[in-house]
Amino acid sequence: MALCTCARPQGLRRALAHIGELEFAGDIAVIVVDNHPDRAGLRVAEELAPSYRHRLVAEFAPARGIASARNQALRTALREPSDYVAMLDDDEWPEPNWLSELVSCQRQTGADVVCGPVVPEFTGRAPFWACASGAFGTRAAVAKTSNVLFATAALRAHGDPWFDESLGLSGGEDEEFIGRLGRRGAKFVSCDRAIVREEVGPERLRLAYLFARSVRLANVGTLLHRRALGPSAGAGLTLAAAKLAYGLNHLFWAPFSASRLACAIVDFGAATGVILALCGLRYEFYAATGPRFRRPAWGKAKIGEVG
Repeated sequence: MALCTCARPQGLRRALAHIGELEFAGDIAVIVVDNHPDRAGLRVAEELAPSYRHRLVAEFAPARGIASARNQALRTALREPSDYVAMLDDDEWPEPNWLSELVSCQRQTGADVVCGPVVPEFTGRAPFWACASGAFGTRAAVAKTSNVLFATAALRAHGDPWFDESLGLSGGEDEEFIGRLGRRGAKFVSCDRAIVREEVGPERLRLAYLFARSVRLANVGTLLHRRALGPSAGAGLTLAAAKLAYGLNHLFWAPFSASRLACAIVDFGAATGVILALCGLRYEFYAATGPRFRRPAWGKAKIGEVG
């Protein structure tokens, strides 16, 4: 099991506590990779390791960016004698049957990738729009490393690197890698019973955050689509126009429903992200100095050759 962490020591501690309570008959090795210079997550893992229920391996990934940390986590995990590698994030925690459900689903289907849902857990009182808009959480059908099990055979067949480290500051590296597996013929299944819960704190329950998040998701998605299929702008312009239309429709009904305002902001953010991508700009949401825009040096380079 691979778990990357960055400046969330309490979240990591909670995740490890729930992993320690998993109802799973087999052996589990837990790989924790810390990607923050203060190494707070590394210290948490090292503190818990001597008495932890499972074998706990803690490492530091010096290169900034979640993609680098995930690649290091997979390298370490693949040195273990296991048929599977499960992944989740450090602001999440699994249900007790999470891993057994993922493994059972894989054994029944022979899938290369099994995905489960991420259910939002709001800290404190969440505004109505946060729940009604559906802006948080992920369905099982959406393949992301926040709740996924890989067959190690598929990871070995792909080879290192798995995650594109040029996406470390913009995000989207998990969707890009999983999409690449799909194009190579990997089999995907979803498992609604393998539930992971995600903390959604007050810093995310702001409309400004919702807009920025939507810009990031649409921006990197469009850039990856253009990198894979070429620079044609037609599909991007159509998508941007559709999002603007949806946003205006939601805005019209916003006086009667707060969730409609949130949906409008998501759509306007998506349209903005697409338009910025069509202009050749990448939104680096996770840059150390704060979100910024820059031109990606992608062109037609292969993974591992881009800056």
